[in-house]
Amino acid sequence: MLGATGRGCTVGRQVGITMRNSMHHWGGGMMVEDMAGWPPDVQAMGTEGDVMFMVFPQGYGRARLYLNFPTANKHRYRGPGGVERFMAAFELECLPDRGKAVTEATPAGPLSVWPSVSSVPEGPPLTEGVVLIGDEAGNADTVLGTGPVLRHARLPHGLRHPAGLLRLVALGVRAVRGGA
Repeated sequence: MLGATGRGCTVGRQVGITMRNSMHHWGGGMMVEDMAGWPPDVQAMGTEGDVMFMVFPQGYGRARLYLNFPTANKHRYRGPGGVERFMAAFELECLPDRGKAVTEATPAGPLSVWPSVSSVPEGPPLTEGVVLIGDEAGNADTVLGTGPVLRHARLPHGLRHPAGLLRLVALGVRAVRGGA
């Protein structure tokens, strides 16, 4: 069986595979509209000060905005004024016109703030008859990327090919049963 229930690791927990979780930073994001003056085909990503920022235009003057910031500041964009502080954080030297197109945009959805967590299996991501794949086999924080984090899960290179996955399942079943 393949366990692919995502970051919740439902199958892995049911078969006793444990994960080591670590938090690297906090992330926040929201949709905005009325972003006049920002080219609709230009994305921006970078760092300035203690934030990593991302601006992803969605067309028609809308964009998704994201900030990643230190764990010590988990309340920075929460509570009263959080949306305003989030928007003001895009006043950055490295953005055209110091980010004016972003800071003057209109919030078009809620601001969501989350911990950015990486999960790595504490042992092999397999047990008799079960191999974890995708985010269930380990995942990285939102800045490093998501999906099957093979370098963290320490799975063989062959896993990327269907035949390699079948070999891994066979090896896992034999190893759990005590075979070679």
